Amino acid sequence: MSQTIRIENREKKFTSRKAAVSFVGRGIAEWTDESRTAIRFREPEEQFAARAARQEQRYWREVAAQRGGQDVAFEWKPSMSNGYVVMGATPVAIQKRAPLAQVAPGSAES
Repeated sequence: MSQTIRIENREKKFTSRKAAVSFVGRGIAEWTDESRTAIRFREPEEQFAARAARQEQRYWREVAAQRGGQDVAFEWKPSMSNGYVVMGATPVAIQKRAPLAQVAPGSAES
């Protein structure tokens, strides 16, 4: 059975021992007790949240590129799951259009 390790300074409060050992080994966390049942990440929560948001944006840009677009939107459709109707989202690539040229007032030819 996997042992859970408490995380002291994150919204997610628990992780597996294997992940905790990896975090400590990579130098991004440290053990906070001698019995090694809790860790604390060295990176501030705000910095972690910003990095996670950047990683998520990069992931969805890659999904869009694989589907031939520059951005991604989600198409929601009802489907069946265990006899229940649920809404499922499918990422769909969308093309970004070039901005339309704007004409300054009074510059039209007579």
